[in-house]
Amino acid sequence: MKEAGLTHGGFYAHFPTRSHMLIKAIDRAGHESKVRLNKAIQQRELQSDSAFKALVSSYLSDAHRESIASGCPIVALGSEMGRQDQSVRDASVNLITQMQKTVAQSLPELSDSGTISVIVSTLVGTLQLARAQNAAEGQATLLSTKQFLLQQFDK
Repeated sequence: MKEAGLTHGGFYAHFPTRSHMLIKAIDRAGHESKVRLNKAIQQRELQSDSAFKALVSSYLSDAHRESIASGCPIVALGSEMGRQDQSVRDASVNLITQMQKTVAQSLPELSDSGTISVIVSTLVGTLQLARAQNAAEGQATLLSTKQFLLQQFDK
């Protein structure tokens, strides 16, 4: 706000509540992240990757690990969502549900929602850990998880 020459009050005045502002930010970040992920998946599918391999390879990529500001909002905000009011938590749960649907679409033969949740949790947790590590360790974490998921589910 300071760089734009505006005060915080001027920004907050555009929203009826802090929660409303957070919900709008979560929704926008989720939409932008989904568009970027779908584009990356489509590019990999053109290279003859399966839908699941394309998803895992795109999500657990070095580029996604490095794009903290524009990457998956579930990764960025996950630890904070439990501290928010219910409406904000609902918005973040919507992001998780969308991610589960994306995974389910990439594995249409898998109808077990529990397994889908495990895959989403693995993707999100891996990216969080890889971002916390130095570059070499983060790359190794991404690679080992990518290999594991593909061995387990890309058949």
